[in-house]
Amino acid sequence: MTVFRSTMAMLVLMLVLGPAPATAEESTPWFGALKGGRFEPDLEDYATFYGSDQAGFFALAFGYQFKPWLEVGAQLGGMSDSGVGIQPGNNELGGSVDYTLLPAHLYANFIYKRKDDQLFVPYAGAGLTTAWYRQEIANQETREGRTDLGYNAMAGLALLLDRLDTNSARDLSPDGGLQTYLTFEVQWFSTEVDGIDLGGVTYLLGVKFEWGKGGQQ
Repeated sequence: MTVFRSTMAMLVLMLVLGPAPATAEESTPWFGALKGGRFEPDLEDYATFYGSDQAGFFALAFGYQFKPWLEVGAQLGGMSDSGVGIQPGNNELGGSVDYTLLPAHLYANFIYKRKDDQLFVPYAGAGLTTAWYRQEIANQETREGRTDLGYNAMAGLALLLDRLDTNSARDLSPDGGLQTYLTFEVQWFSTEVDGIDLGGVTYLLGVKFEWGKGGQQ
């Protein structure tokens, strides 16, 4: 919930400061992103079964900027971990357990961007989440399915790489229709199955690409 509250505070700050959209000639409405980092599940006793309170996490995102200050996107992420399960009948640890989680986010981000070549671009947003899960425990029935609809929130900072190497940027996109960012992002999501929350917090480092010519204002 700390991440959620911080995200809401950033959203309010952005709205108070007010966005300044880029010009129609400079806007790059389509975007895609590759992200990787760490996931900290909210599941109780996760470290007991898997040996650590976090796991690796990877994600792909794609979307459209309806305004230079507003983007709507979808993200599919994934994590997989292995550990030890509880033996049936005696409640003692023993046997292998493999856990896979694939959360899907639909979200809207508010972007604080005053000009098209802004070096640091903060953003924050929120949306809806569901996830597919699979848990395989030795000598027990596999548990798998999809969670109920839940929520997500995120906050991040994008660094415009084109500003750091203008020659490469011109070579990749001579007409100025492509921009590349390095992003650091914190995401929180909550989604339940049978009253158990499979959500948590992710810390992600990624590369974001924006392309296309838009006429939005």
